[in-house]
Amino acid sequence: MICQFFLQQVLNGASLGRAALEARQRFVQSANLLEPTDLKTLAQFNLLGDPSIHPVQPAYHALSRTKAFATAFPGLHPLPLARGLRRDRLMKNGLALAATVSAAKRKRGLTPPRHVKRVLTEAGRESGVGALRFMSFGVHDPAPSRYRKTAMGGVQPHVHVAVGVRRTAHPKLVNRVIVSAVVEDGRIIRLRRLHSR
Repeated sequence: MICQFFLQQVLNGASLGRAALEARQRFVQSANLLEPTDLKTLAQFNLLGDPSIHPVQPAYHALSRTKAFATAFPGLHPLPLARGLRRDRLMKNGLALAATVSAAKRKRGLTPPRHVKRVLTEAGRESGVGALRFMSFGVHDPAPSRYRKTAMGGVQPHVHVAVGVRRTAHPKLVNRVIVSAVVEDGRIIRLRRLHSR
């Protein structure tokens, strides 16, 4: 998804730096809870190189090429004006995401309940994985929902993850499998299974 968002912005005329930032922000915005695998994805996508390069010529608004625009902004090019407004919007968007999006946070001493471990193990077996390693995470929620406080008694969700390896037809290649469960108030509310390529 990050690659897709990045290329869409580049094709629309964004600089490499802005495209990378907007792709990361859209990825975060698309999740209501950033699980450990989502955080890993965010950490893996970085821009190495000059962030100011524009691989595709940006399309300027027709108004910016009129006499009225030149009269209103004498001696100014439309690009610096728009850039300042975009940077302001991106900063505000980043602050809003940090203040509202929940993210998994490693919590020592937390283990998956028996019924959750059983589901994770079964999902791993169905993917051809034998031994699994389990990890558990709390959830940092910067803006706890009013719904959760009233309907769920203020119980914070937990994320439990099982990681294993599946053998492939080639003896030297392995396929990593991750199964995660989001648990709230003792119930699994989301189950995901991811395979490495």
